[in-house]
Amino acid sequence: MDEWGKSHSDYFKESREIKSRGWTTDENDKNRINELESIEIYCGYGSEYVNDCLRKNKSIDISIYKNIPFYLKNLINKFEIEDDIIVVKRIPSLVLKKENYREGNLYKDKAFLSTSLNINYRLNYQSEEKKLNNNALCIIKVPKGTNGVYIHKALGGGGRDEYEVLFNTETSFIVEKRRKIFNNYILNLKIE
Repeated sequence: MDEWGKSHSDYFKESREIKSRGWTTDENDKNRINELESIEIYCGYGSEYVNDCLRKNKSIDISIYKNIPFYLKNLINKFEIEDDIIVVKRIPSLVLKKENYREGNLYKDKAFLSTSLNINYRLNYQSEEKKLNNNALCIIKVPKGTNGVYIHKALGGGGRDEYEVLFNTETSFIVEKRRKIFNNYILNLKIE
């Protein structure tokens, strides 16, 4: 993870350097800047709006968000996860019930799949601890060679220490195990 995580971080460092130079006519540089700006917006509050539109097949009406799916898909497809890894994601139990996450089911998310390498990461947007209450903790096996990008250092300051790995839209995974503990669930998933 150290090597490929560093290569992903170096890519964003170089993109920030390109952006700092200002206006450019080079198409590759323009794409790098657009990728970086898309990640910056997505990692803020943009992910909720963009992913909601993708899941509901709605058009993205807010101009600042319109090109995010295009640039994020291109960015994610440039990188492969170079090791078998485990990532985590929290989802509300309401989503779990609505989507019928049952053992053995194959599920495909229309949205980008934001995950974390840090199982202890439990902060909300205000960096306050977010309790596990009426949620599902998804423990996701990611096989080597899966397209995904480690975006922890994309923002320059490192984000909120969530050690995020972002996967593309239409990511398929199988539910290997589902367990309920009080009002929470633990799901073991595997990306297909």
